[in-house]
Amino acid sequence: MHTLQDDDQAVSPVIGVILMVAITVLLAATAAVFFFNLGETQDEMAPTVAFDVDYEPGSSDVLTITHNTGDDLTVGDLTVVVSGADPSGVNERHAVESISAYDAESTLNAGDSITISEGSLTGSDLDLSDATVKIVWNGQGTSQSRTLREWPSG
Repeated sequence: MHTLQDDDQAVSPVIGVILMVAITVLLAATAAVFFFNLGETQDEMAPTVAFDVDYEPGSSDVLTITHNTGDDLTVGDLTVVVSGADPSGVNERHAVESISAYDAESTLNAGDSITISEGSLTGSDLDLSDATVKIVWNGQGTSQSRTLREWPSG
């Protein structure tokens, strides 16, 4: 009568070869991601933010834009576009740091405000009652931009 013998001698080298191949593939994939920058995103993601707008009509004609909630914003990435606020009807683009107390490197956090008034914008006869005001985010180092808030809401 014949007895079956267990022959386990070839199992260990085969498993070792499979593990070495798997490690080599993982190292090659990691190196490819690093060298070809596949792990980086090409475009900066636009922030998600909510603004509250408070308008005081009349002689003061003040518009206060308050960062209510959402991502923190770098002031240098923000532009205020005002159209229809003066008789010429020209769209005026203003860097936020030029019309507020913030500098370009400042961060606009929840609760911070930007105030637009005749004193903060160039030109006389400012009338915001028929104006459109947009807060525009411009991606740093990219051509990407996005309107974060338009007043009055369109």
